[in-house]
Amino acid sequence: MRNLSKSFVKKLNGEWKPLLDYILSDSELDLQIRNNYINVYYQGGNILKIKPRSFEFDEFYFYIDCKEERKTNLLKEAEKGNIKAKNIIAELTNKRDCLLKTLHSLQHGESVVAEYFQKAKKLMRDWEAILNEQLSISHAEKQQQQQIALSNRKDTDYVILDLEYEVSSKSSFKYNGSVKGKTRPRFDIIAIHNGQLIVIELKKGMKALDGKSGIADHIDSFNCTIGRDQNGKFVKEMKKLLKLKQEFGILDKSLEITNECPKFVFAFAEKKQHPNSNQKNINSFTYRCYKNKYTDDFLYIDKSKKLQKAMSSLFYCKEREKQELLAINGFFDKAKINTKRPCILMGQDNTYNLFVSQQDVHSDYFKKYHIRWWNSSKENKPSGVLLSSQIHCLNHLFALRKDKDAILSIVNYATKMDFDEILPSIIDDDGYLSFEFAYHNDELLGENDKGWGRGVLCTSIDAMILAHKGNDIWLIPIEWKYTETYEKEDKTCSERLERYEELIKKSNQLTMPKNGKIPHSIYFQEPCYELMRQTLLTEQMIREKKATNYIHINVIPKGNTELSEVVEKEYVPMLKTPSKFIIIDPEEFLSPLRNNTNYSDLISYLETRYWK
Repeated sequence: MRNLSKSFVKKLNGEWKPLLDYILSDSELDLQIRNNYINVYYQGGNILKIKPRSFEFDEFYFYIDCKEERKTNLLKEAEKGNIKAKNIIAELTNKRDCLLKTLHSLQHGESVVAEYFQKAKKLMRDWEAILNEQLSISHAEKQQQQQIALSNRKDTDYVILDLEYEVSSKSSFKYNGSVKGKTRPRFDIIAIHNGQLIVIELKKGMKALDGKSGIADHIDSFNCTIGRDQNGKFVKEMKKLLKLKQEFGILDKSLEITNECPKFVFAFAEKKQHPNSNQKNINSFTYRCYKNKYTDDFLYIDKSKKLQKAMSSLFYCKEREKQELLAINGFFDKAKINTKRPCILMGQDNTYNLFVSQQDVHSDYFKKYHIRWWNSSKENKPSGVLLSSQIHCLNHLFALRKDKDAILSIVNYATKMDFDEILPSIIDDDGYLSFEFAYHNDELLGENDKGWGRGVLCTSIDAMILAHKGNDIWLIPIEWKYTETYEKEDKTCSERLERYEELIKKSNQLTMPKNGKIPHSIYFQEPCYELMRQTLLTEQMIREKKATNYIHINVIPKGNTELSEVVEKEYVPMLKTPSKFIIIDPEEFLSPLRNNTNYSDLISYLETRYWK
């Protein structure tokens, strides 16, 4: 039960107020309320236990001979009557009592409290360092959990209310499941999100998803305890806890618990932060949960230890499952698949990821125009990732590259513009559709990184079409997406501002952010960052007289609602002329070709692989 007696609260607000005020003012300390006592945590360890009539500190933080004799062994020896062990423990206890005596003079104010915590912090740091050095033992996970708690009190969507909540075996919602030996399930984090209690299980790294404490086990723990609490006892307990933390000034007084139904959610945290790997791992985490029949929301821990909603959708999971089943059932001919990750073809068989009749032609095209394949090595071969959006785009459009009538039919259908004809590519000499389109990006956008080119280190548009209507020449840039979703990441930096800020200000299509500031705005967050750059490149080409107008197509599968909603809510409102930006589903985009016998094989392939 998370609660404090009235007399205890009175004491904390009275004679012990200097202690409470100091703890709340120290950004390294985390105060958590328990069953009529308080634990104060520092770097994941308990630096002070506050009880109604006393203080406690673990005397073994003074123990530095852990390599020779671990704490548990020392206690066992003392129980057996070992004089040496008893003397060591007595010495540690005496040191602890001397330290705690510091707090017996609280009437002298904050200086006394500061002295205690300075000494206790040093003890704990030294003890942790010795433990790590002598026995290679680390408490990094506990430290991370405390950092998460401290980082999610203010300015966050998920305000942490409690840590390490254990369901009592005497509770009215005690565990009633079938797992033997599970009597007191524990949950890592209790948070508040939009008035609802969120019970969070924190998983660190992919290995944490399996075994005894895997996904299914945690779902069972919730469903057989808090999830079946029909009388609302848990919610009432958390409301009392919230009120106490608000009275102490720990949490904002505007916070409320208005939803009576707690929700269980997994949160994913990397054991180690790797650049550009977080979204990939969030996807893998989500899919593992999906395969274990968990399909609800997910959270992840960002670099600042904030809890964020994970942008990895159910659509991604369904598409990955579909592609894996196709691979296992031989859809990709003789291609070898990665047995651990069937959504990836083995390197030598990557071309089987492409529409059969176009496999060699694709490679010739990329080689002829020095185009870089996505995520490719020095060999520059097609990706074997079955969920690649580049492969998805090529499989839909590449077969049309030299058929201007077919291209005209899908463009007119998507844009409702009634173009007269499709013109030859402005950068390729043998077709009407250009892929990984780039055009003097160094001059027009200032993108001059060493080694830049089509598909690498510059703004590359997935596909570009040139069309004629009346006296005007139109550019039709196509941004193609498949299963992508994006975490909120600010891409603002001095180099990018130098390249794009003035162009955004001069744009005929992009409006200024409401606060008048371009740095750190929506233009520097995906997917808007990519769409913004494509718009600027297209506008610069028009200024260079390569065309007179444009219309921007963003292809997103209708099942990927998370991505399409972000584009519609965040990017489209920033456009001066929204009608020049179109979002369309790939199946709908190619629907004019359904009755074209030249493309019956293509339509059949796309239906089997992507559309069904």
